[in-house]
Amino acid sequence: MKKNIGRDKANQMIAEWNEAEHRSRVWRMRKLIGAEKADWLVSPGPLAAMYYHEARLCWLSGSYVATIVMTQLAFEEILRKFFRRTSSGNRLHEGKTEIDDASFSQLIHQASHENWLTKSETKRLTKLRKELRNRYVHTKTTTSGDDQHARPEYIIYDTDAERRIAAPSINGGSIVADALEAIELLESLFPEISTRLAFASGAPKTS
Repeated sequence: MKKNIGRDKANQMIAEWNEAEHRSRVWRMRKLIGAEKADWLVSPGPLAAMYYHEARLCWLSGSYVATIVMTQLAFEEILRKFFRRTSSGNRLHEGKTEIDDASFSQLIHQASHENWLTKSETKRLTKLRKELRNRYVHTKTTTSGDDQHARPEYIIYDTDAERRIAAPSINGGSIVADALEAIELLESLFPEISTRLAFASGAPKTS
């Protein structure tokens, strides 16, 4: 039976991990502060605000997949809350889709169709949904022939998400880069969109 490591060894391992993690966290904090817009005019609602803050905490802690998912949830909630306040009968698309059942894609499409989102915002939120979130939430089998020959036979990455987490050097792209793109999107667009929609739906100003 394998014995547990000693207290001194455990303390040393924790100290080494903390030192390495501190350097990484400093880098993540600098990226976060560099993108942040703090001059909010209105409240996005308690749930959307919680998603926003949790996405930032996930980024700071190095929880990269969670960063992407929470970023998507933050944007989804402000769109859903807006349509709950402004649509008649709790429905989208001429009464065909209930707001509570609408997908992120449907919410983006409706907001864009009604000009609540600019073309650039629509494009960036669609990329968040299709190229960032879906990569880790709806994984698909990797079919790239180049990828099959770029790695040793005994290493198998069945999906693009696995490769971006475990071997970002293969064909480029990494979970860190994806999470950074998501958090920069959150910091640059969330305050602006949530303020615009809150004013339009009659939300009160915050002091």
